[in-house]
Amino acid sequence: SGFKDACAALGITAIEKSPETTSADDQITIINELVADGKSIILISSDMPELISMSDRCLVLSEGRLTAELKKGEINETAVMKAAIS
Repeated sequence: SGFKDACAALGITAIEKSPETTSADDQITIINELVADGKSIILISSDMPELISMSDRCLVLSEGRLTAELKKGEINETAVMKAAIS
């Protein structure tokens, strides 16, 4: 039981990289465990390497509209930035 059992989808606005919190590596481990258990994670981040490495799918919004839906092999800085300014 506990948080991981109760969670069907989890929204995360950023991986916290601060000495006052659980380490980023620990947070990533928890996220990977949730994904392995079939849970969905919604990660909202401006950290491009984090998005690229952790995302199976990336939705890009610009001015309130969806401009791209990128799959794992398509997610890269150029594609995300191109969609963000379109």
